[in-house]
Amino acid sequence: MTKAISFVILYIYDLIFRQSKDEIIKRFNKGKSSSRILHDNDARKKAAALLFKNNKRSDEYYTDPVSWTRYLTERGWLGKKFCDPFLGDGGLAQRLKNICKIVTMGKGDFFDLIQRKNTPKCRVLANPPFSSKFLVMQSLLEIKKPFSLILPFQVRFTSLAVLQAYQKIYGGRFNCFVLKSYEQVFSLPDGKKKPIGVFILEWDF
Repeated sequence: MTKAISFVILYIYDLIFRQSKDEIIKRFNKGKSSSRILHDNDARKKAAALLFKNNKRSDEYYTDPVSWTRYLTERGWLGKKFCDPFLGDGGLAQRLKNICKIVTMGKGDFFDLIQRKNTPKCRVLANPPFSSKFLVMQSLLEIKKPFSLILPFQVRFTSLAVLQAYQKIYGGRFNCFVLKSYEQVFSLPDGKKKPIGVFILEWDF
């Protein structure tokens, strides 16, 4: 990372943390698209549907167990229970059965499921549709739901200011868990494997 980029990031960070939440949101949303802050759940749902329509193929990659094994081991979470609010192909619980227990949240849209009063209390462990990753994060942060999400590697750098803004608005603390190259692999609908640069974003309250 060049000195110029580092300076820009620090400058943005300084601006963010001097402002009130309303000021942050107003300033942050200018010129934003997928990462803009939407407080209305229906608005998030509509925005996510549009994003998914334009990115359907890349949003249907499925998590491989190798992406989670070392992470769960180092966190001391092997065998623990987690919830997955994304139906996907319905096979995540089966794929991860040897390292943890996945509790699905039923059929339906994520933005509806996560708002239910009987939402499981366990941590969310998931691979959200990459196109709507920021909308997913907003919904989880809004209800202060701890999560570990597999996200595109670029988010660690190009969207650092987004994560910092979300932290100021929603609270909590986040950490980026870097995956090794062999752990950054996904299964395609046709059964083939595809390497994709990803990391795990964890957020706690």
